[in-house]
Amino acid sequence: MILQNTIWSRIFLILIIHTFLVLLLYYLALRILKRSYNKTTLTLSMFYILPATGFLLNLIFLLYSTTILGYVLYFIAAYLILFGFIFLIVFIKNLVYLESSVSNRKDVLIIVVYAIIILIIFSYPGGIIISEKTNWAPLFSWHFFLIIYVFFTVFITFPSIFLSIKLYKTFIDSKLKKKLKYFFCGIFGMLFAFYGLILYNTWHDPLFRAVWALIVFNLVIPSGLLIYYGIGQNI
Repeated sequence: MILQNTIWSRIFLILIIHTFLVLLLYYLALRILKRSYNKTTLTLSMFYILPATGFLLNLIFLLYSTTILGYVLYFIAAYLILFGFIFLIVFIKNLVYLESSVSNRKDVLIIVVYAIIILIIFSYPGGIIISEKTNWAPLFSWHFFLIIYVFFTVFITFPSIFLSIKLYKTFIDSKLKKKLKYFFCGIFGMLFAFYGLILYNTWHDPLFRAVWALIVFNLVIPSGLLIYYGIGQNI
């Protein structure tokens, strides 16, 4: 019974939620780029495109989960989902320092360094296990869980808080500040969802996984929309 609940929560999370997320995130990215194609819109759209591609690969992973190809697909999927968050940081940073001559090379350096660190983290031995013992579902070790949490908090969460506060202080108009609040709610909704996703892949408790499958559906979608309607549609 427990095994069946775990399987069904996984099917619900991946097949239903991930499919909807892929369509929504690609759609929002397309709307942003269609409205205006420049450095700012491209940066924000990458925050949607990379995780969407990761979720798409995760769907394909279900077909090959018992093979080496399946492991490679999941590795790339997880990598892209985590990688996408750095583009949100770069986007907010460029909004904060909009009037400054922000160097493109500096942004590229931030992205490249972040990408390399993720690659090093994902090379941690025994960090991600996919085997018959895990019912061919990804299982993160607790050491890997802790490393991801610390890394994400230092490189994404703390900068998000700092830059969000700084950005909010630069606006005077009350209507713009209201939109910024929607934007910030979307950001922190996404951050919370990521923390939960890592815990979901680490703690294979059937009750938690079943509940989280429902929570994430009602968290990620509104958060993505809040980021778009907060600022994304106005850039």
